[in-house]
Amino acid sequence: MITISGLNSQLSTYVILTVQLWLAHSSSGDCVIQLYLQESFLTLSNRRGGSNSNVFNGTVFMDSAPISANAYPYLNNVVATPIKPEEYLGNYYNKNPNADWKLWINDAIPDGSGILKRFKLTIQGK
Repeated sequence: MITISGLNSQLSTYVILTVQLWLAHSSSGDCVIQLYLQESFLTLSNRRGGSNSNVFNGTVFMDSAPISANAYPYLNNVVATPIKPEEYLGNYYNKNPNADWKLWINDAIPDGSGILKRFKLTIQGK
């Protein structure tokens, strides 16, 4: 969880949002990765990466990335970055960013192992 305070009361359409995460997982395609703000979930990746390991261990999700999460050519132990999330980060425009932001990861098939080392949310602009 990241707690944000001291920003304008609403995210404008001029803001650039990015999420970076370091998720080591033996089968990345088992993971559903979502960002949460004010009772609203936004899907970054829904079981992408196939049976490849560690493809999200440094990934930057950004709306302007050239390839989306559902079309990225994932490779074993190669970080997929930057990628466009499955749902537009801009869906959070006009929401109050001064809140708790959470990253939710669900291991849909718990046969592998994984650990979230850290994540970073960047809000750039006015």
